[in-house]
Amino acid sequence: MRDQPTQARGPALVRPALLALPPRFLPPPRRGGERAARAHVAGGEDGRRAGGGTGRNPGRADRACGREPGLTGLRIIGGTFKGRRLVTPPGLATRPLPDRVKQSLFDWLGQRLDGLHIVDCCAGSGAFTFEALSRGAGRVDAIEPGEHAVPVLRANAAKLGNPTGLVLHAASFQAVLPRLRDVDLVFADPPFRCYRDGAAEIAELLRLAARALAPAGRLIIRGERGADLPGGSAKLVERERRQYGRSWVALLQREDRTDRDG
Repeated sequence: MRDQPTQARGPALVRPALLALPPRFLPPPRRGGERAARAHVAGGEDGRRAGGGTGRNPGRADRACGREPGLTGLRIIGGTFKGRRLVTPPGLATRPLPDRVKQSLFDWLGQRLDGLHIVDCCAGSGAFTFEALSRGAGRVDAIEPGEHAVPVLRANAAKLGNPTGLVLHAASFQAVLPRLRDVDLVFADPPFRCYRDGAAEIAELLRLAARALAPAGRLIIRGERGADLPGGSAKLVERERRQYGRSWVALLQREDRTDRDG
């Protein structure tokens, strides 16, 4: 969620054309030893490059927390694409979703997601998106506004043969979530800085996710240790939270209380 979000154009199934990874995502040759190595390593949890990055307005956060470019590796741990590796911007590699965390998520959710409608907010390179499709999800809306991250997301889709059910949105979650309904699961891994300065963006995400979810639908969200979830929606009830190093992952569920309160 970093570069200026593009205008929402509505859901569009990924076309089967093979999309090559843009040259700017390839790490430069290391010259000068340690200095050159530092020059293309992401700095800070938001993935800014030490040398200021590349592209328009490097290092600037957009309101939907877009991410910045580079190259590392990440693998799918279950399902049809198990063992396949994805290309990932270094901005994500500053706090990747480790295998043990992903495994814990699927201990909650079940190892199969057959037929479920899932939304991946802040999709980045699509690590969770493609994990969900690998495990049988019927539809995954991958939301990513970052102009540098979107080509990587598309390149990973091409690497996996453009899986059926994948819908890419080069837009912010604020633009996409209001158009979705009866979603079974929303996954959100926003940059940790979104929890600061009043966490207004996180509160908005919770509110919009609650409206998009089906009754008893679930939200999984990741946050920084020491940060907490703001009051985004009374309809979301936190069921469980687990700590993993400097981060936590919380499982929330939509609960409509009309009958109980009425």
